[in-house]
Amino acid sequence: SSPLIIDGGWILYQVTSFTGFETYGDIASEYLKVVPKPEQRKVIVVFDGYARSTKDHEHQRRIKAYCSDIAIKSTTVCTVPMKKLFSNSKNKHELIKLLSNVFTEHGIEVHLATDDADTMVASKALNLSFTEDVEVKAEDTDILCLLIHHFTENHNEIVMTTRNGSHSISKIVNALDANIKRILLFVHSFSGCDTVSSIHGFGKVKILKKAVSFHEEGHLASLLSVRVSTNEVIEAGLSLFQHI
Repeated sequence: SSPLIIDGGWILYQVTSFTGFETYGDIASEYLKVVPKPEQRKVIVVFDGYARSTKDHEHQRRIKAYCSDIAIKSTTVCTVPMKKLFSNSKNKHELIKLLSNVFTEHGIEVHLATDDADTMVASKALNLSFTEDVEVKAEDTDILCLLIHHFTENHNEIVMTTRNGSHSISKIVNALDANIKRILLFVHSFSGCDTVSSIHGFGKVKILKKAVSFHEEGHLASLLSVRVSTNEVIEAGLSLFQHI
């Protein structure tokens, strides 16, 4: 069967509660049940590999409780509810390290991303799909947008599986207007993501439509390029804001 690439952030929430488990080792064993056995199919799990990130302020804004630092080991008794434990990014990182060790011991390929895991998930899926079909399990819109943006006719099928079902990246790309595909990744970040504030009163679809009708080609090219100066990006961004 086709290789499976799993977003570690997706895995973390497949065990819905830590109630009823004695130790974090017991919890890790429960997480192990979520991942197919390596003899059944090739599995790659990608976790965020850092304890602190630029997303922390956004995650902190969403939570209603906070947890102190916990030394998470397989023998440590779990006394904290899942949501409270995850409110502290350091604790989440320590649990990820434990899960990575357990998964590796059971023959599952694990990668800890030195930056955001979304990019690594998409990159590995796209690289593998040059030679074979690939399945990605994730719930992250960032990953979906990255896959759509970078998918070409040279890739085999990539299927992204979410709680709402499986979605063919090739079918999505073929159904999209070429101009929308070109600006989709930019619009996703510009309209609000983990590290960029959203624009009050303007959802992503509304901004996408506005960006499609933005005819300042020079400014749009600046916003899509990595080879322009900061001042050029500022000027182009202000022009798009005025258009919106």
